[in-house]
Amino acid sequence: MALNNLASVYDNLRKYPEALNYYQQALTLVKEIGNRSGEGDTYANIGFLFAKQNNFSESEKYLTSAIEVFESLNSKKLQDTDKISLFDRYINNYSILQKVLIKQNKTLPALEIAERGRASAFKELLAKQISPQETPITIPTISQIQNTAKTQKATFVQYSIIRDEFDVNGKKEWLDSQLYIWVIKPDGDIQFRSVNLQEKNVKLAQLIPQFRTYLGIRGDNKIAYKIGDKVRLKSDRSRDLKYDPWVIVSVNADKGIIQVTNPLWNDQKQTKEITINDINQDADLSNSLQKLHQILIEPIADLLPKNPEEKVIFIPQKELFGVPFPALADSNNQYLIEKHTILTAPSIQVLDSTHKLRQKPVNNAQNILIVGNPSPMPSGWQPLKYSETEAKEVAQILQTQPILGNQATKANIIKQLPQAKIIHFATHGTFADQNGLDSYIVLGVTNSKNTNNNDIVTTTKTDNGILRSADNSEIFTPKNTNNDDILTTANINNNDISTTRNNNNSDILTTGNIDNNGISTTRNNNNSDILTTGNINNNDISTPRNNNNSDILTTANIDNNGILTAAEIFNLFEKNQLSAELAILSACETGRGEITGDGVIGLSRSLISAGVPSVIVSLWAVDDLATSELMVEFYKQLKLTGNKATALRNAMLVTKQKHPDPRLWAGFTLIGEAE
Repeated sequence: MALNNLASVYDNLRKYPEALNYYQQALTLVKEIGNRSGEGDTYANIGFLFAKQNNFSESEKYLTSAIEVFESLNSKKLQDTDKISLFDRYINNYSILQKVLIKQNKTLPALEIAERGRASAFKELLAKQISPQETPITIPTISQIQNTAKTQKATFVQYSIIRDEFDVNGKKEWLDSQLYIWVIKPDGDIQFRSVNLQEKNVKLAQLIPQFRTYLGIRGDNKIAYKIGDKVRLKSDRSRDLKYDPWVIVSVNADKGIIQVTNPLWNDQKQTKEITINDINQDADLSNSLQKLHQILIEPIADLLPKNPEEKVIFIPQKELFGVPFPALADSNNQYLIEKHTILTAPSIQVLDSTHKLRQKPVNNAQNILIVGNPSPMPSGWQPLKYSETEAKEVAQILQTQPILGNQATKANIIKQLPQAKIIHFATHGTFADQNGLDSYIVLGVTNSKNTNNNDIVTTTKTDNGILRSADNSEIFTPKNTNNDDILTTANINNNDISTTRNNNNSDILTTGNIDNNGISTTRNNNNSDILTTGNINNNDISTPRNNNNSDILTTANIDNNGILTAAEIFNLFEKNQLSAELAILSACETGRGEITGDGVIGLSRSLISAGVPSVIVSLWAVDDLATSELMVEFYKQLKLTGNKATALRNAMLVTKQKHPDPRLWAGFTLIGEAE
């Protein structure tokens, strides 16, 4: 690709005619040799080049061609994870094309591209759930978007973060430039607004982690504050609050030390050394929630419904998936949940798919699966007093029996999932932001002989009590110290050899997936084949066929380590769909995961991919007691209203009266269907 490289040199020198000449030569060459990937890259390069020269019509033409080529590379034979990786490689083209269209006042075509450029692989998964036959994914149109809003009887708010290339200290960096916002109403009206992030000096990639620090959430930088940030200190007296706050002048993240100065000091070189624990994060949290409201809500507040019972569905992008929309506060400190009934979704087309999933005939599953405080948990996890209380009270409301303690083993729960109409887990949870499929919830362990406590997750506490999470810096891995033949997942991504026992306690050996389509078999006592899985993340087939070639779910070779991962949910139930209409993961950070162009890869995506149209998950390390009260109230409200979104809103408002701190009531979000 010497021609492309040479063109890039002239491009960087801003010698655009010469760059265009070499790009055109490169395009002719890659077409001749049939290099589709190179063809797409070259179309994109030419599109970027025309955009830099404000030739937006030509830029639009080439960028559209680039996207068409990229989408043609998305073979149906690719695994889901490969499709996500491919899409992430080309995601910037959708963003630039949106900008080019907006420059031409083509706000509706820009919305189509914004929708087209998100959750591509997810949409394919759901299309297969709705119709197992080969169903092509349709390119979103304005009429389809309007029809979905009408069907949902909701106002959609779709965000798109636009980044541009800037010169920073002599180096080129891609930074947040614009925030595009579309508001689609049930009557079909579509309005567009934009926020200039550069003028507001807002860097969402920094603001969101900083906000999460105010929440006391783990898993982000030790110090998310930066030079110039204004903070209040716990030592501030009430009379100090009428003056300007302290200003951060230096940050030593390694040592956890911050230097601040006071605007009232005559000598502005004078500083005071503090740590993050000296900062009054309650005040900073309130300011942060208001700042996010100013950026995300104020530009469109006049377009949102006035009736608080009408639904508003937010469709975030990138780091905005971590925003708790119910807790955003206006200048009067009124929370958004007080004004609106709120849901979220990764894309409008995904919403259309979850609605179809909700309408799809399934088996007559009537069971209600309520799981609380499993025991014994994997080493390092503490029992959760209030999660057991929650499970008992929820079960009483739904007139069923909860599964508690040593009955809530992983193997037992997996067997019961396909028959459940409602799934509710009240336990520990954690997320993996590098490989979202490693996110998991904690269940009971069976046949565990782990005696080594190295590399084991631990729980943390706050003033409010025990949190339903662990320190994400360590991933739980059962350790076998006596060489007994126990099935292990020491590293779920490496093709580790794992063993389990058959009925005669003789060893059965199963290996990891070698070619990503591997099937390994062993023999049972009748010498009939037993299909076993290797690496659970490599999409191995884990369901043998009976004589009628229908899929049978088996848990014979499931690792009973007490960890139910997003990967296991995805692989077990992608073909053997769940029948549940609602799944609630009442645990810490179950809504977090790996943020990609396809949305958040984690537990919520796996459950929806498995056929569940409505999922309620958490965005941070939630408090045990407050969460228990919130969930019990949710089911009371659900019984009264029959609407999941309304029930969650009402439950938040009731919990807020007792626990005003938004950390205790605003941590959950409903993804998918409200009905």
